[in-house]
Amino acid sequence: MAGIQFISIIFINKLLIFIENDLIRYIRIAISTLGIFIFITSMVTMDDSWRAGIDDSQKTKIVTTGIYKYSRNPAFVGFDLFYIGTALTFSNVFIIIIACASILMFHLQILEEKKFLPIAFGKEYLDYKKKTGRYFGTK
Repeated sequence: MAGIQFISIIFINKLLIFIENDLIRYIRIAISTLGIFIFITSMVTMDDSWRAGIDDSQKTKIVTTGIYKYSRNPAFVGFDLFYIGTALTFSNVFIIIIACASILMFHLQILEEKKFLPIAFGKEYLDYKKKTGRYFGTK
């Protein structure tokens, strides 16, 4: 997918669908940068408990501090903001479709993890889930 995005940015500028304005472009870039910052903060906060996907053989501890105090899925929020910012910055049809598909795939992964985490962490996760939203400010 990244290759298609890159090619569409370079070769398919005719598909731009947003009005170009320098201030608006900087805001779009800021959204992407914020996404990268949130993602990196999530990784650093997770430290040794970082894992990709669902792997019940990998034993980690639940992280509920730092950025995870405000969101159960800040890494995915970071990815989403990055994709949204990139789609708005380069704003061609292909990038917008890929961004939407990526965000949907991340959400589906979150829903799968939602089934796994109570098994892996038990009551500690269920208590965390009661007080911390899936995304920032949502439950």
